[in-house]
Amino acid sequence: MKTLGKSNSKKREKPSAKKYGKTRVGKHKAPVYRGSSVIKSKSKRVALPYNIKRRKFLESKLLNINSLTVADAKYLHDYVISITFSDGENKKVDFTKSINSTKGYYTKYKTPRNFKSFKIEDGNIVWGKDWDLIFEIKNLYLGLV
Repeated sequence: MKTLGKSNSKKREKPSAKKYGKTRVGKHKAPVYRGSSVIKSKSKRVALPYNIKRRKFLESKLLNINSLTVADAKYLHDYVISITFSDGENKKVDFTKSINSTKGYYTKYKTPRNFKSFKIEDGNIVWGKDWDLIFEIKNLYLGLV
């Protein structure tokens, strides 16, 4: 026969968020890191890095991204180019990460003289006679180069 009252079993303590450097959301036990968004799926929760969260937000705001073209581009400094798109938006795009990761034949674009030699063809910014370097317009527009 069971008796009513307090049980003798000890309650499990929840790990503190301070100890693990994580923040917790609501009653869920899955960790959520600062600067991220959370996607709920049937099996588990997945934390997304900030840059993916930003990209998804910007893509949801863009209606006609496939019809965008590069209207004008001007070299500013180092590996930064000011690009004007067909919708009138002007963006400063930093190519430092992409240019520094080039290997082999494409390392010639690390020199400022060759980097400045871009041109606009068919609504995109390209380098070289045979379009040696070319970037997706959507990534240029979102600043994800």
